[in-house]
Amino acid sequence: HDEETQVYLPQMVFEARADDLIDIAGFTRISEKTVAQAIANTGLNYEDWTIRKEVRQDKPILHLYIELNSERKPAAEIASLLHREMKKVDRFYYDLDSMMDIHPLEVTVLRPGTFADYYREKMEAGVELSQRKPPRINAPDNVISQLVCPKREEAIRIKVAI
Repeated sequence: HDEETQVYLPQMVFEARADDLIDIAGFTRISEKTVAQAIANTGLNYEDWTIRKEVRQDKPILHLYIELNSERKPAAEIASLLHREMKKVDRFYYDLDSMMDIHPLEVTVLRPGTFADYYREKMEAGVELSQRKPPRINAPDNVISQLVCPKREEAIRIKVAI
């Protein structure tokens, strides 16, 4: 019920679509809002990020791909900071850690300019404006491979050298 409006019917809050959530071990469901809040709480200066569930050795992991702006931090340090903040903002993630001793977070730091290059490639390919940004949650394999593609880095180096 809602005391303020004096409505005594069940109330619901829309959090996210089911495909916009990451389920870890059937224990917690992570939303973009949760991850965004945890990243903001770390104080990291970043350009953009995407996170998705991956499976390694039959275990689920949360894999964050993040492009930092000015500061350079090792991926392990970012993972540690984010893990701590995720436990603060999501009580089920906290339980996952404290009760089940599962630490599902992995971080890949992308090279500077990765997201700008991605946007530019999509624009040049004629992709609509609303479709140029990679999804923040559960990006498909082809998007992730474009973000981490070593050929792109080599192509950028060649462009700059010329």
